[in-house]
Amino acid sequence: MRFYPLWIELDFCLKRKCTMQDSEQNITAFAIRFAVKDDARFLSHRDTMRLWQRALSRGRIPVSYSQGFNPHMKMTLPLPRSVGMSSVAELLIIKLHQPVSSQTLSNQLTGQLPGGFEVIDVTAILAKLSVRPLWSSYRIILSRQINKVLLERDIQNFMDSVAWPFERPKRKRHPSRTIDLRCAVREMTLGNNEIICTVEIQQTATARMDEIFGALNINSTKDVREIQRIATGYSDELAFNCQNNKLPALAGRDSPRAVGSFDAPDGRCGFRKQRNTNS
Repeated sequence: MRFYPLWIELDFCLKRKCTMQDSEQNITAFAIRFAVKDDARFLSHRDTMRLWQRALSRGRIPVSYSQGFNPHMKMTLPLPRSVGMSSVAELLIIKLHQPVSSQTLSNQLTGQLPGGFEVIDVTAILAKLSVRPLWSSYRIILSRQINKVLLERDIQNFMDSVAWPFERPKRKRHPSRTIDLRCAVREMTLGNNEIICTVEIQQTATARMDEIFGALNINSTKDVREIQRIATGYSDELAFNCQNNKLPALAGRDSPRAVGSFDAPDGRCGFRKQRNTNS
């Protein structure tokens, strides 16, 4: 092992720090909205990440890598998708070390993705923007044999309740905990062989679809044909929140103009209320 004088090591560290700062200043970030359908919905979260890594490599996208002995692409999926769930509102955040236009990035990725994956749009965002999902809306396609009268009654009882505690059992390193399913569900409406459900994304514990099915006495194996994520709300800084990521109109309320525009039920859950601009 060779040892260098202290001044040489300090000079090397300073040069490396300056190089890293210069490279960080040139980093640009993009939010890629994409859809997952058909058989591709059975890919796991890890398989989806690996698929995007290969697509970015084949498309020769100048993705930025982390520093260290095991560098990896700076990319993230803020809201992982469950296995078997299709989606038209998936989001991928990537960071590039060279400036690229959104149209060029979209064209380079389109030919590298397998069947079942489709790029909806590409939006440039701030490189230091923290992307955190706030809510997600799902379309639950039901079987035709389900009893709609009983299901409508169960949905009404669930939505009229003040709280719906559920004991989540211990799972690996996650301890058992009690969550309020009613507090987590913003909206739920029954349509023609489908349920539109909007769920609050909480940092402590987010309600799962199978837990909501249990509260509604729905058998996920016999009564549910498909679950599709149709919209996701993120922080207000994302440009596509108010343009391409609106929720469909729900019963009794208009489509939200931005994240957090839902009115909170009185005395329940503490959802952020929309300010009254007329007063």
